[in-house]
This record gives sequence, structure tokens and C-alpha cells, in this order.
Amino acid sequence: MELTSTPHTAPRDPQQAPPTRWGRSARLGGGSGRLVAVSILMGVAGASILAAGATALAQATSDGLSTTWALLFPLVFFVLAAPVLAMGAWALLVDRSSVRGATVRPEDSIENRWYDRAAQATFHVMLPVVGLGAAVASITRWRADAGLLLMGVAVLMVAVFAIAYAVARRADA
Repeated sequence: MELTSTPHTAPRDPQQAPPTRWGRSARLGGGSGRLVAVSILMGVAGASILAAGATALAQATSDGLSTTWALLFPLVFFVLAAPVLAMGAWALLVDRSSVRGATVRPEDSIENRWYDRAAQATFHVMLPVVGLGAAVASITRWRADAGLLLMGVAVLMVAVFAIAYAVARRADA
């Protein structure tokens, strides 16, 4: 039995089914259809559970949740969470060698190096920013809403990461 490979794809046994766009799962057996169906079902189930939990938490912590909001909140939460959870289930179940065009070792890719550089730069920028912010806040006794403050830190981290990734990408171009 001879294995064949192309530069960017995994070696493949000629007796196996050819790679497909959505891949297959060795854990589930069957083809792409079964993998996609199970992934969607897992996403829907997980989003339903999370939406119910988030709704219960929102109702327990709010003083007066309007009827419209009580009906709209779980629906919006479900619609936003279901695709993400379905994609996560697919990523956990798929056999990478069965996906057409999948990189053999993604950890060795140039994009992974850009990501590593951006993550390091983000850490090195955010550490002094958060430290100086904490020092200024404690010296001046400045008080802020924790939720807004953490959201601001998260937005700053995303912005720093995006800029660092673009710089790393441009440096290798």
C-alpha cells in the first residue's frame, strides 16, 4: 500500500474515501452528512441549554424584566450561540485528514507564527498598561464600573492583537 501526499495536505491512503469539503468523523463513522447533522444537533442542544441558563440568570438578577425582553433575550442568545457551538462541535469531531485542502501541521504554518508574535506583543503591551492603570486608579482612588472597565480592557486587547498581527504579517511579506 503506497501513500501519496501533496505539499499542503495530509498523506492519504488510496483505499480511503477522498477528502471532502466538510470532512468525516472517525468517532461517528459515516460521511459528511452525519458529521454535519450531529454537529448541528449538538450546537442546537448546547445553545438551548445556555439560552435557558442565561435567561434564568437574567430573571433572577434583574428587578423587573419586561415580558418582551424575557421572550426576546433567549431567542437572541440562541440565534447567536447555536452557530458557534455547532462549529465547535464540528471542529472537535472532524478528522482533519478527511477535509479537502487541510494543512498537515497547522502549528508549523506562517499564520501560526504571526499569531504567536501577536499574542506575545499583546501580552507585553497589556501588562504595563493594566499595571499603570491599576497604579493610577489606586493612587487617585478612582472608581469605575467593573463591567465597563473589563469590556474596555478586552476591546483594547483585541485592538492591540489585530495591530500586532498585521505588523507581523507585513514584516514577513
